[in-house]
Amino acid sequence: MKKQSLAADALLRSLRSLEAERKLIQGRLGKKKTRLLTLGHTEAQIEKEAGALEQEIRELASAQKRLAEKKKDIELRARAIGQQRTDLINQRRAIYSEVENFHGSLAILDQKRQKQEVELAGMQGPRAAAPPRPSPPRRKKMTVAGEIPLRSHKRLSFEVEVNLTTKHNFFTGHSQNISEGGLFLATDESLPVGTPIDLTIHLPEQIPIEAPGEVRWLQNNKQFSSPGLSPGVGVAFTGLNKGDQRVLEQFIKLRAPLRRDGDSSQD
Repeated sequence: MKKQSLAADALLRSLRSLEAERKLIQGRLGKKKTRLLTLGHTEAQIEKEAGALEQEIRELASAQKRLAEKKKDIELRARAIGQQRTDLINQRRAIYSEVENFHGSLAILDQKRQKQEVELAGMQGPRAAAPPRPSPPRRKKMTVAGEIPLRSHKRLSFEVEVNLTTKHNFFTGHSQNISEGGLFLATDESLPVGTPIDLTIHLPEQIPIEAPGEVRWLQNNKQFSSPGLSPGVGVAFTGLNKGDQRVLEQFIKLRAPLRRDGDSSQD
């Protein structure tokens, strides 16, 4: 009996140990299941974010394709505009050449007419020719800011649009008067005396004249005041080509000058 009792006690202790181990394993298993659930939720969130990123990548690829197509279209339009610009430049050059030829033809016709007038005068009999008038001595031009040099060309009070380009600037203004030798440009821009500039002069019903020039004097109220003139600069032409020179001479000749030598404006 004693042996049986001892064996039963041993079995009971073994059963209790197995039950404790079983509970421990079940606890660990519960934790693993909970971890698996957490991982499942995390995986679902990651998959959702991955899907959103893939959709964004597809949208970016589509946008990139549209941008590439738009870029190609813009490049084609830019080439077309560049070709149009080149064509316009070539047309302008051709017109300039024709204008130059026309002026040359007019000069030849004027020479022939003058020659025929002289021949006609000789046929009509000798006439007492008046001695040529001596030209008055020319005075040296001043180039100091604030002083107005003497004029050597007749001046026409006329407002035309003028584009002015310097080494560092480009702006548009209007002339207050103009002559064969230069113009006065009303502007608030500060341009020192001696500044080289390029002018594009838009005469009415004429091809624009390209005229290099130089600032010769300043109209600045802080330095002096010249009646009838706004603040601005007096510009002398330094390199008009023959065709543009003839166009300008003809333009001034066809309009009655409102200002003559002795006014307060100068080339």
